[in-house]
Amino acid sequence: MNFKVNQGFKNIISGTAIFLLIISVLLCASSCKLLRNESLQEGKEEIPDGLNVTVEVIEGMTLTQVSQLLEEKGVVDNAFLFRLYVEQMGKEGNLIPGTYEVVTGSSQEEILDKLTQGPQVVTYRLAIPEGFTVSQVMEKTVQEIPFTNRQDLENAADIKNYNYEYLGEAGSLEGFLFPKTYELLIDYTARNIIEMMLAQY
Repeated sequence: MNFKVNQGFKNIISGTAIFLLIISVLLCASSCKLLRNESLQEGKEEIPDGLNVTVEVIEGMTLTQVSQLLEEKGVVDNAFLFRLYVEQMGKEGNLIPGTYEVVTGSSQEEILDKLTQGPQVVTYRLAIPEGFTVSQVMEKTVQEIPFTNRQDLENAADIKNYNYEYLGEAGSLEGFLFPKTYELLIDYTARNIIEMMLAQY
């Protein structure tokens, strides 16, 4: 008899716990929806899904800061829920700093996978034909590599910046920028690009 009473009591407790959990989830979802609506009413522009955006996770950022950044960019709907999801998965210490290309409206799982795998290395291909002058090399570089500009390349191409023996008494780098196809990383400076070409020579 006692066994049946105890078992029934446990069932009641279990059922109550599940009921309370469901109520908590519903309240949380409702609260988050209200907060989102309030934000929109305060002038926050709603960002459509499917847009490619850049997100930079800086070294030292907390999970809360990362979550807020993702919400501001429209990548996730709610920063609070994303933070809870990351904590539930035990990944709060696994987010890797870097610059990410992500899509607005992505699932929490997709975003967490990206942030824990690290940013994808972005490279740009630059093909320098044989016979190109320094000026032509600069022009082609500026046209094809989005993070470069002509003035930086001109400053970097000053022969006084380099002490390679083969430059000898040359007055410029004309003829020393080796023609080939180069793979450039997004963080390369103009000096890095010129040195790469000279090193190939």
